[in-house]
Amino acid sequence: MGFFNNEHPPLMAFAWRYLEKLLPGGAGLFLFHGLLFWIGFALFVSRVASSRGQALIACVGVSCFLPLLLSFGMLVKDGGFAYALALSSAALLRAERSRSIAWIVVSMCALLYAVGLRHNGLGAALPLALWAGIIAAPRWQAMCARIGQAKTATALGLIAFLYVGVGANLANRLLTSQEAYPAQMMLTWDITGVSVLSGRNYLPEFMTWDRRELTLDELARVYSPESNYFILWGPRTQPRPGWVYDDEGYAELRAAWIRAVREHPIAYLSHRMSAFIRFLGFRIRARAYWYPPSREIAAGRAWNSAIQSRLIGFAESHPQLIFFKAWFYVAIVALCVAVGARRRFASVAFWAIGASGILYECSYLFVSTAGDFRYSWWIMCVALMLPALLARDLARRPGASRGPGPSDPGCRLSPV
Repeated sequence: MGFFNNEHPPLMAFAWRYLEKLLPGGAGLFLFHGLLFWIGFALFVSRVASSRGQALIACVGVSCFLPLLLSFGMLVKDGGFAYALALSSAALLRAERSRSIAWIVVSMCALLYAVGLRHNGLGAALPLALWAGIIAAPRWQAMCARIGQAKTATALGLIAFLYVGVGANLANRLLTSQEAYPAQMMLTWDITGVSVLSGRNYLPEFMTWDRRELTLDELARVYSPESNYFILWGPRTQPRPGWVYDDEGYAELRAAWIRAVREHPIAYLSHRMSAFIRFLGFRIRARAYWYPPSREIAAGRAWNSAIQSRLIGFAESHPQLIFFKAWFYVAIVALCVAVGARRRFASVAFWAIGASGILYECSYLFVSTAGDFRYSWWIMCVALMLPALLARDLARRPGASRGPGPSDPGCRLSPV
């Protein structure tokens, strides 16, 4: 039944196939991903901004924010993932006010698409699904009366989470005609790192070069905690582990990974921590990930090539700006969470969106394959949303000049 391999998300490839019939090339998918974000942004601003002036400032600020603006110039799953989560979060903000099941459905559909694009997207989805359960719980009065509102909200949230996780996985499986074993990119990198740090080659026997086993010196030359690029791609003449192409080989690779981690957990954690430090933007020499590069964009001679090549050229020339570092956005989120926890006035929306960003970013401690900034686009969006939510909740706290109005039920769980 499938049509695609799963090296890239089959769900995104499926959407692209039919959007291409409306707009040729990548224009349809670009437009679709752009609409996901900007519709979500409009919904978010409509719920958070208290005046037209604030809404105008938010629109101008976000439209001119270079890292976000540049993300729209890349047709990658990380962008679609972040934009779909932005729409999902904003739709739940609307549902929180109106108790509308329709907005919850919109949110869960966007969440399903997001999870279908990233193998580690479930961590980001869980807080949003639980938030949906909190919003929907009052409509299930009989269940609330029987087991309490908190348990009802949790049950509904877990059902929504199950729908998103199973639905995205099933959709990708049905659309996959050829298995590409995408997890091998992480497994091979981990095994190589553990081998270099422990002084023992843990690669499976079939991973040879020129019909001989790779030496530790050869593995050390291709290994870097910054990226798995030279392990899997790199120059054709450079000895490296290479790829898995069948179920048997993947089973051997997975068994080798388990053995390496079990026998040398310290080396594994050292490799992972070194990679995560670079993922956050510390001690990394590589440039922020922008593709295609500015020179290729300029050569393409599209209608927007001139301005796009200049913008990406600026980013390429200034990769060390804090705006292209994941730690900068993690710090903003951490600061907002600390203020919200200390003051104890933050809403469920604040905690759900914040937890979504934190869980997703933390998952890269174990699943990252490079230090590319594109992996942190969701935490970047969260860092833009949380201060606005915090300011809204501060203005609505008891004792402030403006209290929570009757049009905002369900911002907090009622006592059970």
